[in-house]
Formats: sequence, C-alpha cells, structure tokens
Amino acid sequence: MNQWLTRNPDHPLDRSKAWACAAVNLLLWPGMGTIVAKRLTGLVQMGVSGAGVVMVLISFAWFCLQWLNSTQVPSFTGREIRFGLAGVALFVLAWIWSAFSSITIVRASVAKPPKL
Repeated sequence: MNQWLTRNPDHPLDRSKAWACAAVNLLLWPGMGTIVAKRLTGLVQMGVSGAGVVMVLISFAWFCLQWLNSTQVPSFTGREIRFGLAGVALFVLAWIWSAFSSITIVRASVAKPPKL
C-alpha cells in the first residue's frame, strides 16, 4: 500500500489537525479532509461529490443552451433537470458521508499535551 495512505495507529492525529481535516471536508471538498486524515474512503467521497458536480454542470449547460437557442426560459421538467437534481442529491450524499467521517476523525484524535 502507498505509504501516504497508511495510518499508524500508534500516532493518531492531534486534535487541531483533526479539526482542520473536518473543516476541509465540510467547507472545501467532501472527501479531501478524509484523505488528509489518511483514510481511503475519502477517495470514494471525492469521486461521488465530483460526479454530482459534473452532473449539475451538464444540466446547467443544457439549460443555458436551450435558453440561447429558443430565446425563452426552458421549462423545469424533463430528464435533463432530473439529471441535475440527481447530481445535487449525489453531492449532498457525499457531503453528509464526509460529515460523518469528520466526526469519526475528530473523535479518534488525541489532545496534544501542553508544552512545558
């Protein structure tokens, strides 16, 4: 296994790094903080959230092309809109999954002893 993705159970993350991973997960890109915490599930989380974003962008591009071609606002029915909504659902699913991962990362962390 690749060395950067192998966790050493003898050296868990300290609390501040765990909170940074949680912030990256919840505010930047779902799954990225999980990868920084050296957990392989972050790759799947990033893939699911990325697929959701791509689906939304494809749906938005279709909407804009339809609007430009017809000079009228397209209706909000049809498979392209459902495709975009499925992308939003995928992204939300990945975000919720990364929130649960963030909770487990923070709970598994240890407080750093104060410097004397």
